[in-house]
Amino acid sequence: MKPKVFISYSWASAAYQQNIIEIADRLASDGVDIAIDVYDLKDGQDKYAFMEKMVLDQSITHVLIFCDKTYEDKSNDRKAGVGTESQIISSELYGKIEETKFIPIIMEYNDRDNPCLPVLLKTRIWIDLSSPEKLNENWERLIRTLYGKPALVKPQIGATPSYITENREVIESPAQFKFIAFKESFMKGKPGIKLYREDFLNSCIDIINNTRIRTDPSGNIGHLLTIVKELNPIKNLIIDWIQFESSNESILGIIDDLKYFFEQLLEMKARPNEVQSWNEHWFDAHAHFVYEVFVYSIATLLKTRNYKVINELLTNDYLLPLNLRRNGEEFSDFTSFWSYCEILRPVIQTENISRELIKTNATHPKVTINDFIESELVIVLMFVLNPSTHWFPHSYELRGYQRTPEFFLRCNKKTFSTNILTITGINTIEEIRDKYKEGAKLLTEHWRSLNWMAFYNAMNLDKIGTI
Repeated sequence: MKPKVFISYSWASAAYQQNIIEIADRLASDGVDIAIDVYDLKDGQDKYAFMEKMVLDQSITHVLIFCDKTYEDKSNDRKAGVGTESQIISSELYGKIEETKFIPIIMEYNDRDNPCLPVLLKTRIWIDLSSPEKLNENWERLIRTLYGKPALVKPQIGATPSYITENREVIESPAQFKFIAFKESFMKGKPGIKLYREDFLNSCIDIINNTRIRTDPSGNIGHLLTIVKELNPIKNLIIDWIQFESSNESILGIIDDLKYFFEQLLEMKARPNEVQSWNEHWFDAHAHFVYEVFVYSIATLLKTRNYKVINELLTNDYLLPLNLRRNGEEFSDFTSFWSYCEILRPVIQTENISRELIKTNATHPKVTINDFIESELVIVLMFVLNPSTHWFPHSYELRGYQRTPEFFLRCNKKTFSTNILTITGINTIEEIRDKYKEGAKLLTEHWRSLNWMAFYNAMNLDKIGTI
């Protein structure tokens, strides 16, 4: 419904009246139906009856009360027509009938730089049109008010946060607050976004670093399991960060920052520099944490369809920390993120400890264990296509690969299958099939315990691009 306003004002002077008329005409040009004495009060009509009718008329959505010194004085003294209108308006206001119907418009300030307002309007929110500058500055606000379309709209109430509804402990950490600060700065377009991002990521690394093993843990293996649980919220926070960056279409622009962060994570699975006597298994828990973060990161990128970023991460050469370099090798591919957690066997008595930890740690509300399984199958694809690398998929027995994950099913469509080409960096689907079969044959000679062609079937490779 279009707004209809009644304009209440004082006849202070001919020039002032002309100013009011010009404002009324401008309102009309913006689609507002106006009622004003100079246009609507005819000769012979009762002006007081006209005023009362306009104020009380249900079709009038707003009464604009143009307040200058003359209007203020007449209203307070109940003089002339303004006094009559004031009595009617006062009755309406105190009757609590749509108080927002009456909008004071400031047209003049007194000697003390206070707006000229009648007593009955002193506490009301007003709009300042007292000068040409103020008129232009506040015109949109007035029109938005009349149309009921304010510039700032109260957001709808969202879903209850998962940390409230889920029955799990929330570990408050500096990284959480740094992440909130980063998101707010991003959404508000503040300068220095890169610094906010680095602050958050460095906070995550600091928390992980503070939990690293620096003395022989064999006397208290249960403490390592506690560390795994304590680090899980940090893993989920990193997933939230990647999901946020991906959803805002900014993550390809920060690919170098992302790669550097993963290199920092590799440092977290290595021996701390100050430790001079150790066993490699001391660091299994942190190595598993890094493994999960990497796979979940790929899973998050799959969900947000950032396939080029996945290719960048799965084809990148990562600078290894000093304590992970072997035989002079300074760089490694994505397989450096793989791990097997053996040290927790005394407290997790199962065939594959890493697989059990994956199940236990799958607590993120949006990126689930099924997403992890799908992601690791994509990583297996890259591994088999480049069999000189090493990746044993811990998740493959969690549900098995009897059902083809959604990403590979979608690749049946020719229009979607280009995404698997983007991820692998291979030119044709046929080339992917041929290279996979060659890689699977080579791997079977070394790892006879795994049926690599079963993964081929789970990936649905024969059907990709056929629809």
